[in-house]
Amino acid sequence: MNYLKNSCFNSTSNSLLINKLKKLNLGSNLYLERFSSGIENENYLLKTENKKYVVRIYLKRSLEEIKYEISILKKLSKYNFVPDVKSRIIPIEKKFFVVFEYIPGKMLSQLNSISEKDLSKLCKKIFLIHKSLLKFHPSGSKKRYRIDDLSFVSMKSNLDPNLKLIIESEIKFLESKKIDYDTLTKSIIHEDISPNNIISCQDKLSIIDFDDAHHGPIVSDISTLIKSLIIDVEGLNFKKINICLESYGLNNLQKQDLSIIYYLLRRRTLFMIIYVSLLPKENIKRDQMINNEQKSLKILKSISFDEFNKKIGI
Repeated sequence: MNYLKNSCFNSTSNSLLINKLKKLNLGSNLYLERFSSGIENENYLLKTENKKYVVRIYLKRSLEEIKYEISILKKLSKYNFVPDVKSRIIPIEKKFFVVFEYIPGKMLSQLNSISEKDLSKLCKKIFLIHKSLLKFHPSGSKKRYRIDDLSFVSMKSNLDPNLKLIIESEIKFLESKKIDYDTLTKSIIHEDISPNNIISCQDKLSIIDFDDAHHGPIVSDISTLIKSLIIDVEGLNFKKINICLESYGLNNLQKQDLSIIYYLLRRRTLFMIIYVSLLPKENIKRDQMINNEQKSLKILKSISFDEFNKKIGI
């Protein structure tokens, strides 16, 4: 029996997807159920008689962008904390899909907070990713992001007036800081180290969803981690922030990398306020998520740049 549940496709496409999966010889009695969806992709849990996989259907990514992501994952395949790629890139009705290893466990977003021990292990894994990809040239291509580019705020046109004031104030603050981003240490970075992209299972942490990966400043990943795993959850816990930096390796970061973490935390929070605000208003979590991001911004604004840097030893 082959079965597909909660599909974004019509019945003809369902049959096409099942038939393409059967040709990969992953097993028999395929059962496919959608478990998450977003702007860029749909994710399905594929069950066979004795194994599980994740099928990701790319809704908007180009073939070159998908090649870029897959080549990164294959480069990192020597580590057991990123998902293995189990198929080639397969076309389906002007889209593409790829089959990945299923990683059991819970997302960190389902847990209360990250322990100091797990935080240390996670930061060491991120360093290994950056080190392995330092001189790596992925196949395919990816749009070049610039960390100092605030052009994404053009999305703010449809936002609530009160949020616009908050956003415009933050833009003015960030643009007033003349930072030389070109001097920062760079590698290929994940760009979305967040609780939804970290799987915890017993004593193991795995990092998933490399579809936003690109070449950029390594401190961007570190700042995103600090913001999403520490500040969003328990505020300015400098003990954990310093554990994060020390575990990554202070000798692997230049002074100019460390000195802009505060600004990157505020930039990430600005981005998240805009991103969450653009979710459909019928999304029941939207308002709470906006409130949470505004709370994180308030926490960051409660401490100055100099005070923050003093706390992390600069």
